[in-house]
Amino acid sequence: MRRAAVAQVRKYGVGGEGKAHKELKEWIAKHPDVLGLTDVVSSTVEHPFISGDAADIVFGLRSGAYAVVEIETTTPLPGAHQAIKYRALLCAEKQLPLGSSKVRSILVAWAIPPNVRRFCADYAIDFQEYEIPPRI
Repeated sequence: MRRAAVAQVRKYGVGGEGKAHKELKEWIAKHPDVLGLTDVVSSTVEHPFISGDAADIVFGLRSGAYAVVEIETTTPLPGAHQAIKYRALLCAEKQLPLGSSKVRSILVAWAIPPNVRRFCADYAIDFQEYEIPPRI
């Protein structure tokens, strides 16, 4: 699908996403419970928007609400900005008012420094520090 291909290039450039980012994204998509999401009924990895943007993960919840997840590894501040954008795009896609409580945004990164935590608090972005558990 052309829209998905355009979204990939816009999001990651020609080189694509890094291995660590991809592994964390795929792991979180399979384990939404680590984000406190226990009522997931659907998940879409690289959710494409009409704008050509793509959210790392969008979860549909049993309640009819949604969680849009932005994955970062080492630089969470740009991801926090993307979380705002993807929340707004999902509201528009679902024909909900901007800022609807039915759409939650979550930033996941290996570490989230205090300045990014403050930014997230100011813009109602939930956040979670997470690394994939070591493989045994």
